[in-house]
Amino acid sequence: ETLVLRRGLFTSWQIHPSEIEQWSVHAEMGFDVVTVELQNGKTITWVDKHNDLLDSLKKIAGSKRV
Repeated sequence: ETLVLRRGLFTSWQIHPSEIEQWSVHAEMGFDVVTVELQNGKTITWVDKHNDLLDSLKKIAGSKRV
């Protein structure tokens, strides 16, 4: 299973669970900020207003949550 993140019409990332080093979530008022650290050293920070990313990460990479 591959995780696809889209930001706008032209920006998207496809992330395979094996690429995820670790991830974390920081609750804010009304939304969560999710940080995904990849094995290649890149970090993706995502504002998850609808918890769809959070639900997917729990399913495919729940053991990598810090």
